[in-house]
Amino acid sequence: MALAQIIYVSRPAQRMSADELTELVEASEKRNAKRDITGTLLYSAGNFMQLLEGELTDIGNVFERVRCDARHTEVRALLHKNVTKRLYPEWGMLQMDIGRSAPLNLGRMERMIYEVRQSRDTQQFGIEARMLLSDFRLQLA
Repeated sequence: MALAQIIYVSRPAQRMSADELTELVEASEKRNAKRDITGTLLYSAGNFMQLLEGELTDIGNVFERVRCDARHTEVRALLHKNVTKRLYPEWGMLQMDIGRSAPLNLGRMERMIYEVRQSRDTQQFGIEARMLLSDFRLQLA
């Protein structure tokens, strides 16, 4: 089994209520648990960021389903790599702030990954994933 991570960002096609977000998270947790997919889902200021960890094929299928889902727009993968261990062996927390809207600076996030990879081999570590999750929170704080 090839353990891998993917981090993607997206925006909801329409404004979502807190109840709709809760339903989305609960359904995702159930579906992903059946495939041993773990990770974390963040939502703030009209932006989703999700880290998925699991079998390479399984997380690829989940990402493709999200990419084709009409409820998501501007779906963009920021990180996709093989890893030796999970950052989130149990599903992470959803952060909600449904009252604001702000764009993410995706170029900034991509530059961070590029710069880290230039300075060290990160294949076995979750360095880029930690940086992206932290920057998502920082940009939208």
